[in-house]
Amino acid sequence: QLCPLEIGSYGFALSDLEFVWMTDRAPVSLNKQMMLNEFEIPEVRAGSCNKAYNTTGQFACLFVEFKLERKFGFYLIYTYLPSILIVAISWISFWIDYKAVPARITLGLLSVLALMTQASATVQVGQVA
Repeated sequence: QLCPLEIGSYGFALSDLEFVWMTDRAPVSLNKQMMLNEFEIPEVRAGSCNKAYNTTGQFACLFVEFKLERKFGFYLIYTYLPSILIVAISWISFWIDYKAVPARITLGLLSVLALMTQASATVQVGQVA
């Protein structure tokens, strides 16, 4: 996934204001101590993106583009593995005596409720800024 970020001024024309990245160091540096649970940021591109409009003129603009790669381990641990375990536990009802209806129904309902709870928790955890 690519996450673009544009920084510009639409109040001053290019003749009045120009944005330039510093040349003595990398335009963008990431703090190595800050991490995202779901993504890695392997590449960052930066550059100039001056914009020209027919009615108002040219405006200065800088852009940064973050390349994001999903961490498979995060999804494996928080989504796939719990789902697999819940489904495997629900299969226990096949080995319970068919006359033990309350036990089989309870196991089935608990499996469905656990999957629903796990799905809602995954959605809430996924929205980390």
